Amino acid sequence: MKNAVKFCIDFFILFQLLVPVSLQICAGIDGRLACCTGYKLNPERNDCIICDRGFRGENCNTRCPYPTYGKDCQSKCNCNVTYCDHISGCTESSEEDFSKHLSYKTVTKDLINKVNTVKSK
Repeated sequence: MKNAVKFCIDFFILFQLLVPVSLQICAGIDGRLACCTGYKLNPERNDCIICDRGFRGENCNTRCPYPTYGKDCQSKCNCNVTYCDHISGCTESSEEDFSKHLSYKTVTKDLINKVNTVKSK
């Protein structure tokens, strides 16, 4: 009985080690093996590795769409599309730049309105 339990535990551990590796390789269109969706080929080791942060899909050639970013595109930006980076999300500097740009546009617009008002008098 002890041998059967030990065999089951050993099999379970071995199975856990093999499953992640086997999920990375899928059958290609022409029957050749290819990396599964969410993985890309590592030519140095000739195996499949998970997509870099900010990318997903077949061969990892799809950037995370706005408003998502990060690993597996699981994080969400809470900023304007212009300032959402597909890898790291919103950054303080991008938010500050946006505020400065907005302030500049507001001040410039106010000055233009004042000049136009003076000219029309």
